[in-house]
Amino acid sequence: HMIRNRGNTPTVGQAVFCALFILLLRFFASFQFTLPKDWTGMATMTVLTQIAFFAVPALLLSILLTRQPRDTLLLRLPCWSSLPAAMLLALLLHPASITLGIFVQHTYPLPEQIETISRTLVSGAPSLWMLIMVVAVTPALCEELAFRGFILSGLRHLGHRWWAIGLTSIF
Repeated sequence: HMIRNRGNTPTVGQAVFCALFILLLRFFASFQFTLPKDWTGMATMTVLTQIAFFAVPALLLSILLTRQPRDTLLLRLPCWSSLPAAMLLALLLHPASITLGIFVQHTYPLPEQIETISRTLVSGAPSLWMLIMVVAVTPALCEELAFRGFILSGLRHLGHRWWAIGLTSIF
C-alpha cells in the first residue's frame, strides 16, 4: 500500500521513521565498532558508516516511498549568485568558529588518550585533500541526503517550515 500509493515527497511519519531508524541503527552499530588504530582504519570506518547509516537509508526510502526522489532529496543546483555569499559567510564566521572551538576545548578538555589517538589518526593521512574528503566532505554529503533531504522533505508537511527545520536539527 505504501509503495503503490506513494506521494511526491515523504509523509511526516515516513520522515520520523527514517530519522529514528538512522539514529537507532547508528546507536546499536556503535557497540560493534572499536576505535581504529591507524588512518586507513579510521578512513574506512568513517566512509562506510556514513554511507551505510545515512546515505543508503535515505536513498532507499526515497526510491521506495516517493514518486520523485530528486525532489524528495532536494537535489538541485544552487543559484550562482548565492555562491559568493556562502564563501563570504564562511570567511566571516571562521574567526568566531575558531574562538568558539578554543572556548569549548578549554571548558571541556579532551582526555589525553583521546587527544593522542586523534593526533595519530590525523597525522597518518596521506594528504590534506584525503583528510578533508574523509572528515568533511563524505559526512556532509551523506548526512545532508538524509537530514536536509528525506527527513526535512517529510517534515515540511507539518505546515510551518520552522517546525520542520527545528525538528530536523534536533534529529
